[in-house]
Amino acid sequence: MRHTRRWKILFLALVFLCTGTAAAAGSVQTELKEAEWTWDESSIASFTGSVSYAELPCEKLLLRLSFKTDPESTNRGDVVFHTVNGKKLTIRKQQPEYVFMPEDLKSFDFTANWKTPENVFFTRVEITFQVCTEDGETVLGESKLLMQRDASELANKEDGKFRLRIDFSKWTFWVAVAAGMIWLLAIVRILLNHKRMK
Repeated sequence: MRHTRRWKILFLALVFLCTGTAAAAGSVQTELKEAEWTWDESSIASFTGSVSYAELPCEKLLLRLSFKTDPESTNRGDVVFHTVNGKKLTIRKQQPEYVFMPEDLKSFDFTANWKTPENVFFTRVEITFQVCTEDGETVLGESKLLMQRDASELANKEDGKFRLRIDFSKWTFWVAVAAGMIWLLAIVRILLNHKRMK
């Protein structure tokens, strides 16, 4: 009987713990939306987000951005916060993470940018936005934004997957020298053969 009672207490404690964790994770509502999107290289694709909650879960919130691309690349560019609650961030603070103190606010919004890289063709980008406790250990809310090229964009021959951009001007001189040496050797060989025949 005592063992049964202990198991019931343990079960109730476990249910309470799980419920508390789920409530903490879902206590913040988030949303991400496209603003001005571009696939062009070395450009700025912008998107917006909003955060709302019934009660402030903690004094400071860590806002975090991350993203994945298809195809994967080591040169993906950067996603950074641009404004938070209408305040434009300085260049130094435009990072993928930002600590925000909401004070008495029940909601706020932000804008963010994807700084696209050069010479990389992407067909799909998935951006993840998270609201966390200040230490980053607990995720309080999360949203994803999926952007992908449509069929007409994929069929655009002017925006192909393969791009070759090499400056050959540096090599022109050495190519010319090598070609001249080859021709010179060929002429010398012809003259030597002609002299032997005599």
